[in-house]
Amino acid sequence: DLNELVLCHPYLPLGEQDVSIVPIKERVRNHVFLTFQSVAQTHKDHLATGHRLNKADILLVGLLYNVEELDSRVIASFFPLSQALKTRIKSLPTVVEFRKPSSDRKPRTDSKLRREEQILFH
Repeated sequence: DLNELVLCHPYLPLGEQDVSIVPIKERVRNHVFLTFQSVAQTHKDHLATGHRLNKADILLVGLLYNVEELDSRVIASFFPLSQALKTRIKSLPTVVEFRKPSSDRKPRTDSKLRREEQILFH
């Protein structure tokens, strides 16, 4: 699963991170987001899967953000319609509330915590 590869990438040993980014980028370009682009072209004014927000839209936007954290050039250069979907999702009231600085978001993992996790799990 692409999402699993992307989420596990930061926790790989440093030497493996450079190697593991290649299949992630390949799968993003050649499989997942090409399908998304073709669907998005037919639903230009709507969400990725039609007129109503559903779990597929949320999972797709989550994957977009996760891949963008690894390499923002992949999303920006190959999938311009993804920006429109992210903008529509960001404007939803629940998402706006979640993105406020006072919300209960999970803190980002810093490099010190990552090293401790790598020692613990590898």
